[in-house]
Amino acid sequence: PSEIAELGGNTVSFHYDTSVPQLRIVENVFDFHHFNFVHRWSIPGIGPRVDEYKAEQSGDTIEFGGTLRHEKPGPRKQDAKFKVKFRFPGVCAIKFGGIDIGYGFTPIDEHSSWIWTRYTHNKLPTYLGGAILSRVFAMLDYLIFHFQDIHVLRSQLDPVGDISKFHLYEADRAIGLFFGMVKRAMLEAEPRQHIEGQEDRERENQKRGAEEI
Repeated sequence: PSEIAELGGNTVSFHYDTSVPQLRIVENVFDFHHFNFVHRWSIPGIGPRVDEYKAEQSGDTIEFGGTLRHEKPGPRKQDAKFKVKFRFPGVCAIKFGGIDIGYGFTPIDEHSSWIWTRYTHNKLPTYLGGAILSRVFAMLDYLIFHFQDIHVLRSQLDPVGDISKFHLYEADRAIGLFFGMVKRAMLEAEPRQHIEGQEDRERENQKRGAEEI
């Protein structure tokens, strides 16, 4: 998406491999309401409620956002707005807490993925350490994923991509839209795979016929 920041200024990019399927990672990124209980100590002050939530799909793009809120707001319990634009199959731009985050998720195989991330913000100018602050945010993101999220994702017993037993709520609407896109893409790929399989068999038969001649 065009919302991902260009290089320069406070922008910091990095990438890494992880032993988590790509579908699990996207599901985790879409699930903002887990912040309150999974990241209570690493991202303090985030409320358990998701208010003003809205999720829409247009073609291969999903846009959603809302406000994470406490039942009883206070000095350390303030609203946290988030806004996300996702382009299928795995590019995402997020605005959260005054930070702009870009993600790219690419499957390596059925069990692992490659993650690309770009961070930027306007909290500090570059000459006062803005780029260093972006690097701190990026490192925090990496540590949160590897020491908190990854254990939750690996503990899931449901087959990857199967949400038939999920109990989805309104705040999960973007997750439902995403897996709907996945299902449609898989159905569209089946005829192509069948045709390609036939073509491979025909080429093999032609090769064998030529060898016999």
